[in-house]
Amino acid sequence: MNVKMIFVLLSLSLLISCSEETKEEPTVSEKIVENEPEPEPEPEPEPEFPKYSSVLEMLQSSGDYRQDEGTLKILSSEDELLHIQLSKWVFEGDVEDTITRQVKRNIVYVSFQTFAKTDIDELTITSVPLRMKDFETQDRYLEEYKKTITIDRESANEILEKYLNTTSFQDLYELDSSGQIWLPNNNFEELRFDKLSAVFSDFENL
Repeated sequence: MNVKMIFVLLSLSLLISCSEETKEEPTVSEKIVENEPEPEPEPEPEPEFPKYSSVLEMLQSSGDYRQDEGTLKILSSEDELLHIQLSKWVFEGDVEDTITRQVKRNIVYVSFQTFAKTDIDELTITSVPLRMKDFETQDRYLEEYKKTITIDRESANEILEKYLNTTSFQDLYELDSSGQIWLPNNNFEELRFDKLSAVFSDFENL
């Protein structure tokens, strides 16, 4: 290999080396941009607490009691003092205490639900169990267990404060894990189950 060729090869080698050395390193700000995490999506806004124009609309929305099944009856319209009848199914073999507690629970549940989700100030609730038909009988109401209570918003508020130290009916509800649906919470369960007898006794003594 002649001297000229060697010189050319050395020159090319030096050019390549210089080119690699002069490549720009990314600036600190560029590195930060490259490593910046994706922004988290905005959380969905909390839904408003549901309000209904009538008790019938409220109960139809929840589906707990239904007119077509006989578990809900409107005994007087809202033009007068509202009077509704509520029932839960009972079956052959259900013990008396279970039936009685369910009758009371219907009244406590729908009373507080009404004052939380509507602007109604007073209503009368009749609760009577409904025995499901069998091979020998048709569906029938067990009138011997029937109870009727008239409750107003102010009295219900006093009972709420007595047992839960709050005057807000909305405190009986909380959002579910999805953050989109309002459901009865432990406060409500305490009134409906743990303290049912005491709460219902207060209802009866209004």
